[in-house]
Amino acid sequence: MRGAMADRVDQTQAAAGDTVPVTFGTIRTDCVLLGRRADGPAVEARLDDVARHRLPHAIAEALAPALSGIGGVIRINRLSLAFDLGRAQLDSGDLARVWARRIAAALHSELVAGPGINVAVFADHGDFAAAYLESRFGEAGHPDWAFEDFAPLRYLAPAKAAVEILKSRPDYLPSLARRAERRGNPARLVARLSAAEVLEVLDALRKSPGTAPSREEIEAVVIPVVTGGNLKTWQRLSPEALSLTFVFRAALADSAPQVARLVAVAEIASAVVALASALAGGPVTPAAIRTVLHRVGPGALPEGIRARLSDWTGARHGMTSLLCMVEAAVGADAPHKTGAEPEPAVPAHEPVEPPPVVADTMIASPFAGVALCLTTLRRLDIPAKLGPEATHAIAVALLAPERRALARTDPLIARLFPADARRALPDWPMVPDSVLEPLSQAQRNAVSEASGDEAWALAVIAHAARSLPGLAGSSAPYMRKQFLHVGGVLHWLPDAAEVTLDPIPLGIVLSMAGAIGWQGPIPWLDDRDLVIRIRDRGGSA
Repeated sequence: MRGAMADRVDQTQAAAGDTVPVTFGTIRTDCVLLGRRADGPAVEARLDDVARHRLPHAIAEALAPALSGIGGVIRINRLSLAFDLGRAQLDSGDLARVWARRIAAALHSELVAGPGINVAVFADHGDFAAAYLESRFGEAGHPDWAFEDFAPLRYLAPAKAAVEILKSRPDYLPSLARRAERRGNPARLVARLSAAEVLEVLDALRKSPGTAPSREEIEAVVIPVVTGGNLKTWQRLSPEALSLTFVFRAALADSAPQVARLVAVAEIASAVVALASALAGGPVTPAAIRTVLHRVGPGALPEGIRARLSDWTGARHGMTSLLCMVEAAVGADAPHKTGAEPEPAVPAHEPVEPPPVVADTMIASPFAGVALCLTTLRRLDIPAKLGPEATHAIAVALLAPERRALARTDPLIARLFPADARRALPDWPMVPDSVLEPLSQAQRNAVSEASGDEAWALAVIAHAARSLPGLAGSSAPYMRKQFLHVGGVLHWLPDAAEVTLDPIPLGIVLSMAGAIGWQGPIPWLDDRDLVIRIRDRGGSA
């Protein structure tokens, strides 16, 4: 007999009071019944009921002492245990607690044993992402099973995966720099990126909210950043690669790194290098001085920067003469009023233009499974009622929260759910009773406890589940794992949108529900016919 519980997430309290998320991918039970064969179905039903409805809560209680004092990100490949149950335990209400305590004890044993062939431990989520990139670039032999969280990136080349992580989680910069520093260069990732990829990352980082650094912060961070190499080292890099290199170095030098400040410091450091290059190469122009002062702010250059310039260029250039030139050329009190200054270090956010529509295009995506909800959105008439921007937001919310940052800029989702990124989302209405009424009580509760795009997405997922034979009451996590978190390819044609999904274990259920093949025209896609296929494991659709 076997029972399974997929995508179950429980919250447990560690000793310090922090909430520790624990995710079990699948719980499988193999049972040997010593008794009458006729008792088998009842025992199986009992165990299945406990595993699905009582065990998660019991695990949450049992894991608190096992996780006491445990920090970081821990991934365990497999947790195995065996125990005997008497009839009294099987029939009592303590079965879930007995089961949970055995799981907690096995988990504690694995944690005490530490990293090994079955356990991977990372300092924090940033370190986890850094280890993943090391593995993708072939720099370390971390086990593949440890990185299921990054499954949406498996379709991308390593450099593209790095770009997506840096763009969506810039707060990981210090962890990425720390792990890279162990190999001798905190900015070693920059050399892995093309010029276009470096610029893409910088553009995203420059849009991070935050405040400009003070002169004291500039003095404290810029000098360690530029001291890490000699002038010739920095001159070999392009301006963009130099700025991104300094972002990584600033992430190590700054005691309280903030992305906007890191970028501003990096831009200042790059300007200092440019000024040093001008000093070393001949006459200094007012423009070179103005570039530095525009970023540093009103007043003379900080003493530390002047000292670094002296070290690089030699005393013969004279810092006193340099400062006289600064005052004469740009004015010590208002350098921003002279000439044409460069753009600020942290420019204002610019809306992203929607991707152009091309008549015949193939788009690969790790989120192609959301296409399975197109017919549900059409049936509920959501695009007409809420508008394209809200529909796009709902499409993103169909996915698990940790995948949404990437999904917001995914080209397949942008093509199937077109919206104007420059327009603000409207106020979200409540999901109406007419949409909630056909759902199960558990599904209605889930929608009612959520709000905004999350509530509407849960309603769409629940309606999609009700169209599938035998899965009408499925939860959102289960539907996401089985159907929505599936990659594939969109073939965009003048009169059709053809989506070919990667192999799906429950593809037969989709076929039985009529969700495979021609699905009719989609109004908001200029009435293109929707066609959905599933690629078999041999590669054909």
